[in-house]
Amino acid sequence: MFEKLRSKIPIDILNKEIDLENFISKARIEIDKNGYFIAKKLISNEWYHSCRKEAIEYFNKYSCKKNDLPTALRGNVSAGMADLLGYEKNTAWHLFRYCGFRWNKPNIELIKVLETSHSLSRIRNVIYGNDLEYGDFIEENNFFTYTSLSLYPLGGGFLNKHIDFKPSWNIKPMIHFKVELTHKGKDYNNGGLYLTDKSNNSICLSDYVDPTDIIFFEGSQPHEIKPTGSGKLGRIAFFEIPASVIPSSRKCIYSGDGISFPKKVLIKIINLL
Repeated sequence: MFEKLRSKIPIDILNKEIDLENFISKARIEIDKNGYFIAKKLISNEWYHSCRKEAIEYFNKYSCKKNDLPTALRGNVSAGMADLLGYEKNTAWHLFRYCGFRWNKPNIELIKVLETSHSLSRIRNVIYGNDLEYGDFIEENNFFTYTSLSLYPLGGGFLNKHIDFKPSWNIKPMIHFKVELTHKGKDYNNGGLYLTDKSNNSICLSDYVDPTDIIFFEGSQPHEIKPTGSGKLGRIAFFEIPASVIPSSRKCIYSGDGISFPKKVLIKIINLL
């Protein structure tokens, strides 16, 4: 399993000193006990800084156009939809969010971010006990994963406290990972990722994360991004979201010849039911 896992991850992503078998064993124990685990120095320093550079340049380029952006995506994913950069400010969240889907050609502006997201999702699968490539593509149950890169802007970027479940509402909790590309106390002064652990303690995980560290946690533990304050950049982080496509988006008419327009409409209506 571990040799196969390494073969599915670009050689330069992980810290070469990491013992994958020992790391995954420790991660399982800590997540089961506390609801989270911080993998110190999991990815290489050079790779981390390449991801950071990509993300900062991307948001510097597009965040100034927030009034022209669509609403940020949160759920309701249709199979085959285009990648999306959106912006939203409401009572539940305030952020810029880029969503990248593997069925599309990779965004050349975020190549390292996307490769890292896909690789960590496979590591997450091994920790979780799923098949290595589970969610790489749409599964029979409509499950899949996609990359979410977010900027929580200075002066109040946030995400309300919530819990997540697998789309199938499986009793077994899902595992998330977070790659923080900007850091509290350096790039922004307040807020960060807060999680309620299994002892009911509220912990700011961002306080304990350094460059190249990766956070793993159970999505069923309450978590939130508290409002950013002042600083230089705001909070930038990414992860691979476990999700499911809208079932009706996978249904269509594959042959149009000889089918009347009213029948096509009827088929569309049936597929939406």
